[in-house]
Amino acid sequence: MKFSLTNNDLLDFQTYIITSSKKAKRMQIFNTIGIFTELMVVCFLVDILLKTSFITIIGVFLGIAWLVFYPKFLRKKQLKILKSLKISTDKKDFILNINKTGFTYEDENFKFDEISNIIECANIYILNAKQKLYLIIAKNAQTQKAISEISKNSNKLIARYEKLSYENFINNV
Repeated sequence: MKFSLTNNDLLDFQTYIITSSKKAKRMQIFNTIGIFTELMVVCFLVDILLKTSFITIIGVFLGIAWLVFYPKFLRKKQLKILKSLKISTDKKDFILNINKTGFTYEDENFKFDEISNIIECANIYILNAKQKLYLIIAKNAQTQKAISEISKNSNKLIARYEKLSYENFINNV
């Protein structure tokens, strides 16, 4: 089966990587909770060293402010990064063929057990293969059937990010 990827599909993929991938989520959780915890510990230790109690109270307020304002700051940063992206390709055709033991994406063969994640976004499917390789597949009726078959044969559930697309993220939907 033949499908085409456009600039918008690549921007949707970048949106997923920047906002919703495992690495992005881990970084967000670490930066939110980790900094909050470090702030609490440092303020508590400084309070013990100075034998006061007001620095811990200040630390609690700063920590709560961090938990409230950091996610907003991060979203603005992600928006800035996404708006600065420029994808130069217009449209590129790809071939996806499924057989009994696996599938072929362009000229590379993949076995079903090499798939670690299947992600469905608003306009694309993303297959995480061979641990570090992302395969982007445009969403249409043919590819939907192919992804269902790949999901069934690889015993992987499809993670759905139905509203995640470049346009929706930029327009704050």
